[in-house]
Amino acid sequence: MDPIPSKASDPPTHHEFPAGTLVAVAWDDGVAVEIVECARGAGAPGAHMLENTEVLLEDAHRRVAQGHLSALVQALGALVSDQRPLQDRYLAHARAGHPMIVATAPDAETANRIWAVMREHGAHDGTWFGRRVIHEMV
Repeated sequence: MDPIPSKASDPPTHHEFPAGTLVAVAWDDGVAVEIVECARGAGAPGAHMLENTEVLLEDAHRRVAQGHLSALVQALGALVSDQRPLQDRYLAHARAGHPMIVATAPDAETANRIWAVMREHGAHDGTWFGRRVIHEMV
């Protein structure tokens, strides 16, 4: 079993959340910048913001590049996984103009600590994608 990385190197595209990814939504870019700074201070040095336009552009690129077979496989996978409905929810936030904050948390305890700080500074609708569990943050 590979360890979950403790720091994000490149921002993941919105449709691939590697194990350990914590995604949250901010109301606007100013709030998102503050949340990123606070998340970094709470132990997520690779935390970063994805502007809503970046999320939407990545989704458009994915749809163009996706073949029919890949689309079918993804649709079938959505029947047994929570990930696609969550991704669609984040796309809806992006369409509404909300930026995303992406961080990495190697375990649930770290994810909860980072989420508490993010939420305190205005984040909402958070999800931690653990190795074997998807945990919606409340």
